[in-house]
Amino acid sequence: MFVDYTISTLRRLLSESYNIQTIDAPQLARTSWMAKTSLLIIPGGRATPYAQGLAGLANGNIIDYVKNGGSYLGFCAGSYFASDKVEFEIGNPIMEVNAKRPLGFFPGTCKGAAFSGFDYASEAGARAVKVTSVHTDMTYPIYWNGGGAFIDADKYDNIDVLARYQDIPGTSNNVAAVLARYGKGRALLSAVHAEYVPSQPNSKLYNEIHPMQSEIDKLVRIWLGLLKLDLRQTPQPVPHLSANRNGRRISTA
Repeated sequence: MFVDYTISTLRRLLSESYNIQTIDAPQLARTSWMAKTSLLIIPGGRATPYAQGLAGLANGNIIDYVKNGGSYLGFCAGSYFASDKVEFEIGNPIMEVNAKRPLGFFPGTCKGAAFSGFDYASEAGARAVKVTSVHTDMTYPIYWNGGGAFIDADKYDNIDVLARYQDIPGTSNNVAAVLARYGKGRALLSAVHAEYVPSQPNSKLYNEIHPMQSEIDKLVRIWLGLLKLDLRQTPQPVPHLSANRNGRRISTA
């Protein structure tokens, strides 16, 4: 699901010169993708399978790609995966994850779930959470389903805080999105699904998010600009999947 939303949103917002493709673990373990990829995206899902499936050469290539000037975008699971440590549902015997991760673009801990009620097997815990952007000073209702918070993000010299949860008090544990400078490259990690566009009219999520969708698109455009990507002058207004075009490649795992 999240791969489709990610591709659809990128096609609406990015320049048509990009060729958006999916890529799998064996391909990431080779180096042929690195020189012709403008952005590598790890979308939502489950972070532990990413850690298992990309162990070894693939992770090493991702690190080298960003270190040498590449851009990485991680949504939810992709942001957990790119943090130095994950603490997830500590004390829950079924879902607990307490582990180091190899990429470490965010040099601290991504701790989740940021809100209660998350359920791997359903959308029961999904909600629109209030997220305030540092760049626009606006608060947006953005889809959340299990994402974490970047703990003590303000203390790291290579980290720029991009957005904070409004429903979490304090400042050390309410960061929802960060930009990491890593070597010559950049990694943007978002614990919320800013790429998600609700598709069921009159559902609770649709009613909360849809009125602000154009503003959320503007926020995502700002974030993509931080990753040095070229944008459409006028975003496509309706999400859809279209045929790939020849051009610079963007890979989503």
